[in-house]
Amino acid sequence: PIELSEIIACFACAGPVRNNKVAMSNLHYLEISGNAIEKNQFCDEAYTRRIIRCKIINDFVAQGYGCLTLKREEVRELVPNSHEIADCDGVKVCVGAGTGLGECFLTTSATDGYSSFPSEGGHVEYNPRSDLEIKLRAHLMKKFVAKHRISTERVVSGRGLANVYEFLAQEFPRRVDKRVHQEFLE
Repeated sequence: PIELSEIIACFACAGPVRNNKVAMSNLHYLEISGNAIEKNQFCDEAYTRRIIRCKIINDFVAQGYGCLTLKREEVRELVPNSHEIADCDGVKVCVGAGTGLGECFLTTSATDGYSSFPSEGGHVEYNPRSDLEIKLRAHLMKKFVAKHRISTERVVSGRGLANVYEFLAQEFPRRVDKRVHQEFLE
């Protein structure tokens, strides 16, 4: 008889998670289901491991829990002296650019420690505040044939940074490094 080792898996995936399943909006709604992973397995002589439990969580829920492991000296202040005024046991926020703009927030209770909650905050409206940012928004509206809105992800994410570079290269052509620009185009 084959000796099986049992695995409990947790996959952190970009996008809203419902019923242990995610449809990844930035990857053409690729669907990953923890329940399907648990059910659709086979074992033969080559496979001695089996996933008995598979949990799908939002990628920024995972980032949020990961942030709880940071030591105070590993955290960078965005506002001077914020370490002194921050409530160490208060609400926490985690934001990061990847394929989209991931966000989560963490709250604490008296008995359970912190809980991390996802936010699809990258889908909120981009809000320009300067003349140059207003021009960027107009550029993106034209590029994406958007009549009403441009999401923050179009500016602050991996693809968003490429959109910003493209706009700035058009706006300030004399400042473009030709070698870097060629790499960007390729």
